[in-house]
Amino acid sequence: LVGTVASGDLFVARDADKARIAAQFDAAACEMEGAAIGQVAYTNGVPFAVLRAISDGGDGMEFSQFVGLAAKRSVALTREFVKRLGD
Repeated sequence: LVGTVASGDLFVARDADKARIAAQFDAAACEMEGAAIGQVAYTNGVPFAVLRAISDGGDGMEFSQFVGLAAKRSVALTREFVKRLGD
């Protein structure tokens, strides 16, 4: 998924929070740490990208289910990203 990522200080665990953030910011996701790193990179003219596995997606998925799925998706995405660096 590619899209706007909102930043904030809230673990998004409720459907209502997820819907509000998506509507207000046209955001595909919300996370806390990447924006801080991105701002420092931007300020210093350093290219920046972030790959996130969102564990508190407000979709009711239990963390124990999330861990294995996130690992598989992260590996596949990282492999594809590295492959395309050579293109």
